[in-house]
Amino acid sequence: MPRPANPKTAEGLAITEAVAQAGLTQAAVAELLDVTPGFISQFASGHRPVPWDKAERLADVLRVEPRQISAEYARLMDHFGSSQVTRLDEAIVTSAIGVARKALGLATGDVFEVEQSPDLFAQALRVAMAAEIRKQGKGIDGSRHGDGQAGGADRFARPAQDGRKAATGRGGKRKTA
Repeated sequence: MPRPANPKTAEGLAITEAVAQAGLTQAAVAELLDVTPGFISQFASGHRPVPWDKAERLADVLRVEPRQISAEYARLMDHFGSSQVTRLDEAIVTSAIGVARKALGLATGDVFEVEQSPDLFAQALRVAMAAEIRKQGKGIDGSRHGDGQAGGADRFARPAQDGRKAATGRGGKRKTA
């Protein structure tokens, strides 16, 4: 008799139940996703969380919502909303990891664990996405700006320097303290 599943997380339990309800085995799910059965087993046992970028495909196969099987996916969806998550790609995620590593002062070869600092990673994703949007010459809302800036309350504002008040570039005179 096969040993019963012993999921250690809510996500692992949801995966185990969804696999059974779909009438599949973990091996069949793995074959459909072109991964090893051990990979699926790690998710179902709770030993490995389902990464955000794998959640939608796995959820489609299991006919469940991605946020049921991936806490990371749920956090990203809650943080960015569905329109932002669809913009994420490998380059943005890689850039965000670099931003997070730099913020933590990690040396080359040091490992950054997304699960250890999800809020920092979410902030790094915002920075990476904003940089990508600026590079594409779009505003945060997707509109085009002729100057390639990402938009903002006053895109012509200059920061204050040497104790002076901030000034705007709209023809106003610079005020000094």
